[in-house]
Amino acid sequence: MILLQLIQILLRIYGFLLIVALFLSWIPGIAQSTIGNALYRITEPYLGLFRFIPPLQFGMMALDLSPILALLVFWGLVEPLIVTIVTWLLALPV
Repeated sequence: MILLQLIQILLRIYGFLLIVALFLSWIPGIAQSTIGNALYRITEPYLGLFRFIPPLQFGMMALDLSPILALLVFWGLVEPLIVTIVTWLLALPV
């Protein structure tokens, strides 16, 4: 069960990185920094799946809700599904 615990820790770290990416996206210029580039390379493969959702327009301002939806899907569906599958696989007889 150490493998399951390791996977759960990695999933929680990735969820935390998604939150950090969400907040850093609101700060202009941070995406061009070393940390911003590294975070982008780690989180964009997943966040990119939700980029088809157009941002909400408020006059001259736009609000991109796709990262928030991606985070909710990650916590509500992806993470529990991965944990369930790994638990099931570990329970199979060898």
